[in-house]
Amino acid sequence: MNGLISADIRRILRKPTYWILLAAVALLCAAVALHARSSDHWGAIAFLSGQETILSFTFLFVQVSILLAVFADEFSSNAMQCLIGRGISRFRLLLARVLECIMVTLTCMLLLFLVEALLALALGAGLTAEGWRLLGTIFFTSALQIIGEAAITMMILYATGRVPVAVIVNIALPFIFDGLEKLLKKIPGLKFLHPENKLFPKALALSGVDLMLGRPAVLSMLLRTFGLCAVCLLLTWLLFRKKELEF
Repeated sequence: MNGLISADIRRILRKPTYWILLAAVALLCAAVALHARSSDHWGAIAFLSGQETILSFTFLFVQVSILLAVFADEFSSNAMQCLIGRGISRFRLLLARVLECIMVTLTCMLLLFLVEALLALALGAGLTAEGWRLLGTIFFTSALQIIGEAAITMMILYATGRVPVAVIVNIALPFIFDGLEKLLKKIPGLKFLHPENKLFPKALALSGVDLMLGRPAVLSMLLRTFGLCAVCLLLTWLLFRKKELEF
């Protein structure tokens, strides 16, 4: 399986669209930072406010591009059928895709964090320890959210075999979770227990606040994210193991 993962990682990293997207995000971040620097209120707050806004917008494109690069290419070719035909089990194939998604996402976010760090230093944003912690929390929390939501979307993709449906679901997940959160708050007797705080995005965001405030939260965030990945992997395998493949 190591050979399968390494070959796929090389394939993904050779895709021009992957690097073009990262370059576009970096340029947008630089443009926003330069615009903020030209204002009369330049400083750490102005830098972080502008970067947080542009990153919340561009992370959606990063998320969809990772989903397409890791999972969708199999459905536009016969690669998956060939791998299964060579004796690779469906569970191992799905596990490899989850691990690839984790590695590609963390690599992508690390590169973008380095871009942000270079911008902050080059433009003299004057980030304090709290500012660096906030910037790191944004990237770490976003990386885990991308991984978790990709795992959820994987179930839809392998159950239906339709890439457009999976992409639409992936984009709609924040709205779906927001609707579930509002619904849980309206259920009598449950709203006082705050079950909405157990939903993946909300729980991750709350742990992110703890992390930003210097409280220990990394382990709980990792356990929550990788626990979700494990559940989604098992459910995807149950949906996919008997599915007929088209050649």
